[in-house]
Amino acid sequence: MTGNAPRNTSTADPARCILAGSRGKLNVMGKRFGVEVLDVGDHGIRVSFPFADWPTEGMPVELDLPSDQGFVRYRATVAYEPETAYVAGLVLRDPTTCEPEVAQRGHCRVPTDLTFQVKESLHPRKFDAFVINLSVGGALLRSELAAEPGRALDIELSLPFHCVESIPALVVYAAPEGESADGQLLGVQFQQNRPETATAITEYIDHRLQAIC
Repeated sequence: MTGNAPRNTSTADPARCILAGSRGKLNVMGKRFGVEVLDVGDHGIRVSFPFADWPTEGMPVELDLPSDQGFVRYRATVAYEPETAYVAGLVLRDPTTCEPEVAQRGHCRVPTDLTFQVKESLHPRKFDAFVINLSVGGALLRSELAAEPGRALDIELSLPFHCVESIPALVVYAAPEGESADGQLLGVQFQQNRPETATAITEYIDHRLQAIC
């Protein structure tokens, strides 16, 4: 890897790039950590990380870096987990396949005390799922339903003061077997989110941010 040359991260806008030495926030399943881009190379980017054993390989993350509009969000996955992540940092798969976007309030993830019902799309049995955090685009759930990344789910979304509705979702992360003692940890991405649903989630996020700030 090289430490000085910027790497272009958008074929649509060559002006956008990630520079070694940039400081920002790494969003890992709703938790945000201050990080620095250590170096940039052909196989991805390496960022500092304040802990030694988390996140794990394959976990989806979001990297927020300053820009003229405030900050830009890049989506990536952890390429591999070094034995000494605290010292060596984390290598993220090259985010060139993801268009960076100006992060907006609706992308915020907030902790919740909600419980949804979830089931696999082709099976009738429903499971309760504790919603650890929620955003307009998805959620982190803990449930007895075991599902692998790529599995299609139906989630009954129940928010205060709003009707229950079913939303199709896709599993994008699942904790390795045995890692989660109280059910499997599932990161899900909502599919075909209606404007009314996005508005309801955004209103809930606003209320939660007011309550926890």
